Amino acid sequence: MVPGRFLGLWLSVLTVAGCSAPVVAGTDADAPRETALVVVERTAGYSDRVRGEVVARFLRLPAHADRVQAEELLGASVALPAGGTCSMVSGRSPSTAGTTAAVELRNVGAVVVEVSGAKIPLKVRRLPDLLDSVSGVFYASAADSEPFPAKAFYTLSLGDGVFPEVRISAVAPEELTGLRVDGMESLQRVELRVDTGALLEWNAGGADDWVYVDVTTERAGATYRCAFADSAGRGLVPSSAFAAMDQGRGEDGVRGLMTVHRLRRVPVGAGTFDDGEVRFDFARTVTFTRQ
Repeated sequence: MVPGRFLGLWLSVLTVAGCSAPVVAGTDADAPRETALVVVERTAGYSDRVRGEVVARFLRLPAHADRVQAEELLGASVALPAGGTCSMVSGRSPSTAGTTAAVELRNVGAVVVEVSGAKIPLKVRRLPDLLDSVSGVFYASAADSEPFPAKAFYTLSLGDGVFPEVRISAVAPEELTGLRVDGMESLQRVELRVDTGALLEWNAGGADDWVYVDVTTERAGATYRCAFADSAGRGLVPSSAFAAMDQGRGEDGVRGLMTVHRLRRVPVGAGTFDDGEVRFDFARTVTFTRQ
């Protein structure tokens, strides 16, 4: 996880309404923990087609359960290597091996996202019966929702007559702009040299935001991930990252995809929820060939 305060970003105090007294997180050491995880994603391709989605999960965990492990079970975690470094990310499905904590995904009533004057209701989705350790529902935007805007103020409203009414607010980062690979602004079919890495440059963002790059190829079954401070405005994906993905090189070299993400995390930890985060993940894709 990447903690920290965010420049140009604020998280409103969670307010609880609709009940005669404020809801206070229990002080009992054995009391379950309430966690909110809201993910706003946008992905733009070289054709400028943009896809977006909001997924919200509200977890109840045993008091001593590990939240990060619970997110991994749900396939909802983003593990970053240390800044300026890279590591292999497994393409395998999350495993429940060694997990004893049961994760309950709570139904919290109606959930609505408000942004740029629009109100977007999220739909309740039941979790597939794939993991014995996880049960319940999550919330997601409809497939035909308009892409969710960058550099905008988001408010998530939830609750009904049973679950307390809560509002969670956060500001999204700007779109990832000015992206260049080895000085090239065209992101369609970038040609990379086999003996060098790839220098990425972008218009620098928030001091506590991150840019991470996922490298995948047609043949490799995993992803190579590099992380950089967003404020640096540049980062080098080393040749070793591409070499690790060069399985089954053909005569025409290796074709692959670099997905460059701007990541912002806003902590949640007041009122009904003991912890959690609002996560903004805005990405651009770069197709490449490596001879």
